[in-house]
Amino acid sequence: MKIRIISFGKIKDASVGELIDYYTKLTERYVTVEQISLKDTSSELITYDQIKDQIDGFTVILTENGKDYTSRGFSTFLYKKFVDF
Repeated sequence: MKIRIISFGKIKDASVGELIDYYTKLTERYVTVEQISLKDTSSELITYDQIKDQIDGFTVILTENGKDYTSRGFSTFLYKKFVDF
């Protein structure tokens, strides 16, 4: 199983980058984790066609307008999806 983290542009907030690295290290004990950084397109809408070559399997897209999860809640969400996958 692989988790692919796709970000758009460089992570500007150092604390966010540290959290990504921390959780990646924790997660890598159980699954392969790959981080991909795509061109920053903050001034335009990203479409599925633009990133479809980066996506396979089950996909979760994170956005500032999306649903909020606690760490445990997101873990439970992923677990349920991977068990059914």
